[in-house]
Amino acid sequence: MIKELWPKIDLHKNVLETMQNFVKQFKYVFKYESCELCYLQLKNNEIFLSNAGIHIAQIRNNQWKTLGTSKEENFGSIGRWLANPATRDTHIELKVGDVLVIYTDGLYENHNQYGKQFGIDNFKQLILQNCQADVNVFIDTVFSTVHNFCLPESIDDDEALLFIRCYQKEDIKYKLTNFYFFDPAIEQYQITTTSLIDSARQQFLYWLKGKTSSQPSIDKILIYQWQNYEIGIGLKLSEKLGGDFYDLFKVFDGKIGILINDLQGHGIDAAINISKAQNLWSEIDLNQDVLPTMQTFEQKYKNSSPKIDCSLCYLQICEQKIDICNAGLFRPMLITNNIITELTEQFLTITKTKRCNEIDKYSSITLQPGETLVVYTDGLIENSKQFGQENLKQLLLDHQQTDLKTIINTVFTTVYEHCQPKPIEDDETLLVIRRITSTTN
Repeated sequence: MIKELWPKIDLHKNVLETMQNFVKQFKYVFKYESCELCYLQLKNNEIFLSNAGIHIAQIRNNQWKTLGTSKEENFGSIGRWLANPATRDTHIELKVGDVLVIYTDGLYENHNQYGKQFGIDNFKQLILQNCQADVNVFIDTVFSTVHNFCLPESIDDDEALLFIRCYQKEDIKYKLTNFYFFDPAIEQYQITTTSLIDSARQQFLYWLKGKTSSQPSIDKILIYQWQNYEIGIGLKLSEKLGGDFYDLFKVFDGKIGILINDLQGHGIDAAINISKAQNLWSEIDLNQDVLPTMQTFEQKYKNSSPKIDCSLCYLQICEQKIDICNAGLFRPMLITNNIITELTEQFLTITKTKRCNEIDKYSSITLQPGETLVVYTDGLIENSKQFGQENLKQLLLDHQQTDLKTIINTVFTTVYEHCQPKPIEDDETLLVIRRITSTTN
């Protein structure tokens, strides 16, 4: 429910106004609950944050300094109790080597079998000893140390840790490349994020950093085997931050659901609208067939008073067939023995105005061993110097016998090189599903 409040708030405001608006919304909806949170805005080496009960510390020259504790800067726990009337944000200017850590109390209040908490002093020492390590090593070390301390007791309270370190400009490496998830965690009956860069917040951070790789790269590849299918999905983010996102999850009767979504626009608005669309999907009962699922999303999207258009394709895969409902993306392509056939069922993009042709049909196909189904967003053929649909078809035919990772890498790299020296201006998503002969669960 808390997640649903944020899309209703104008995120173009400064941190204090944004937090004040959230506090009002929260107290109106959750009269008998409480909430602690911290909201940040980053610009270059400056950080503006508004705090409500979360713990914040700045580390400089290995010295710990607690921040954001005064009533003027900290709303305190909001909800059932009257929040502090915070009147200013906390402004932090990081120097090279400085570290900012924001953490929840679970990291030092979780206890072992004797009831002894890990403790704030141990936590501070752990942070100071490891804060100059690689960020992945740092976070793993913190969580594993607390976990090992508590064993054999389980972790009673959630633990969250945000780590920000200031580097020399030339040392910054923003681009995440080549993420392969061969065994993704797929949660049943709900939308799930399979990696960091799926979320609107992470995409927004990419856009803020204003940095894209000079070499062709895949921001994310997911390769998954299920029953008699191989499923490969590639997502490449553009410089301007477009509106592409996807998800893969289990639905009823052991089926797999796959969502490919392309929202209109770029930048901050695209990031916000991705979050809104994901929230809508999280409200939908996925324990139903592909057509009623899409119809439910269409109605929810229209009722949300959208400012932009939405193109998407939703698929459900079972052992014998694939059901597809497409609204606005280019027609999915079936590759069989060097022949490409486009599926015919197609609906227009879901728009902010009511359409006369509501979604009322879907396609159902049965892939034979060796056959491949391809779904893609328009960025792959319309970026900069347009690559074109015919070139994409030929590229897919030329590589139809290679493994899915190679196919996705080749398509993205070829499109990238075709567009040079112009940048990639629109997100690109490519879904490839191949029927195989052996069964792999």
